[in-house]
Amino acid sequence: MLSEISKVLDKRRTELTELLENKSGEIEIEKQHQIFGAINEIDVMVQTLEYYRAKELREPTPEIKLIGPQESGSTFKKLFNNINKVFKNR
Repeated sequence: MLSEISKVLDKRRTELTELLENKSGEIEIEKQHQIFGAINEIDVMVQTLEYYRAKELREPTPEIKLIGPQESGSTFKKLFNNINKVFKNR
């Protein structure tokens, strides 16, 4: 999953870099700065994803056990007693 996200971000970074390299004369300076900032943000995000991907490989994922809420015996007893009363009264 993380590698797929990294691939998408790498592709976008490449597109933006090519845009700056090939069309910088046609793009306003403010837009160039925005594109450059976006490239830097993508770089940080890719580095973060790579860190977590490496961490995921180093450390085994803990087994997760799902449990339901704890019920007290008296609650169930009351519930079933009430259900029995309803059916007896029919």
